[in-house]
Amino acid sequence: MDPNLKKPNSLFIVSWNSQSVNPKKTELADFMHSNNVDILLLQETYLRPHTAFRIANYITYRDDRVHTNRGGGTAILIKRT
Repeated sequence: MDPNLKKPNSLFIVSWNSQSVNPKKTELADFMHSNNVDILLLQETYLRPHTAFRIANYITYRDDRVHTNRGGGTAILIKRT
C-alpha cells in the first residue's frame, strides 16, 4: 500500500497471525513503517513474559500465554502520535 494514498483522518489497521513474531521483527517493523500502519493486531506471537519486544514509535500491549509450552499470545501495537 502506498502511504501517500492514505486518506486524512483515516486509520490503517493490520491483523497478522505471526506464528512466532520475534524472528520476524525486522521485517515486520519495515512493513509497519513503510506502510504507515496505525494499529497492528498480532496473534500467535509465541512471546513469553521475560521476552522483550518493542518496535520504535509504537506502544505495545501484550497478552502472553504463560500456561502452555508452545504457541499462543496476542499483542496490539499502536503508533505514537
